[in-house]
Parts: sequence; structure tokens; C-alpha cells
Amino acid sequence: MKMRIAGLCLILLILAAAGLTAYGLENGAAGRDQTHPSSGNTSGKPDFIARLQFDAAMDDHVKLLLTNQGHKTMQIAADARYMDHLGTAGSWGCSAGSEQTIKPGQTVSMEFHISKIVAHGNRSILAFFFQYDGTWYLGKVGDDNGTEYFLQHN
Repeated sequence: MKMRIAGLCLILLILAAAGLTAYGLENGAAGRDQTHPSSGNTSGKPDFIARLQFDAAMDDHVKLLLTNQGHKTMQIAADARYMDHLGTAGSWGCSAGSEQTIKPGQTVSMEFHISKIVAHGNRSILAFFFQYDGTWYLGKVGDDNGTEYFLQHN
């Protein structure tokens, strides 16, 4: 009986350690969910709130509303990728025409034009590149999927 209890405890301990390791890896690779206001980020990492805004259920453009809550200037690249609300039709390149510079505390609206009319909604996602403190990141924003960022890799 003692062996069974010891074996069960060992299995639970291994599962708990594996879960914590996976949680640590996930949080180390991606930025935290940026949908809630900052709690005073001084880490030198990006800190922003972003959301998408649509003029209609189907359209050829999408607006990114972004507030830089960090302590450094952000540079948003003009080119991005858009995945429509349906999620099955693929993704499209889109362009804002020019880069945007966002100072700490500033909010901007950046309109990206898509090559065709696509569906908009809660499951739509905009993936965009931005530079913060000399480092390039891939940002992702969508209502149902939240907002997060990753270090850019080749």
C-alpha cells in the first residue's frame, strides 16, 4: 500500500512539474496578455493595449487602435497580415501606407487596407510587426484571441 501511495505521489509531482515548466515556457516566449491596463511596467519590454475597429461586417480595411503604455517609443511597420472572421479563408497581406511612431502614453489609429473585401468580427486577427527599444516583435490582436507579442525570428 505504501508503494502505491508513493508511486501516486511521484506521478502527481511529475505532472505538476511538467505543467509549471510548460507554463513558464509559454510565458517566457510571449508577452503577457495586453488587454488590461499596465501595472507600471519598468522591465523595458513592450507594454500596450490594442484592439481592432471595423466600419462594417465586410470591408477592405481594418483599423488598429493601439495605446503605448511602455516607457519607450514604438514603431509600427506599415505591412501586416489579416485573418478574417471566418478563419477558413486564409490570410491576406495588408498595408497602412506608412509606418507609425507611437510615443509613450500616446494612442493612435492605424488603418490597414486589404486587397479584397473580407469578413470582420470577434475572431478576426491582425498580425503586425513593431519595434520597441531596438528590438522587433510580432504583435497579434483580435477580440476573441486577445493581444500578445512575440520576439521576431527569421
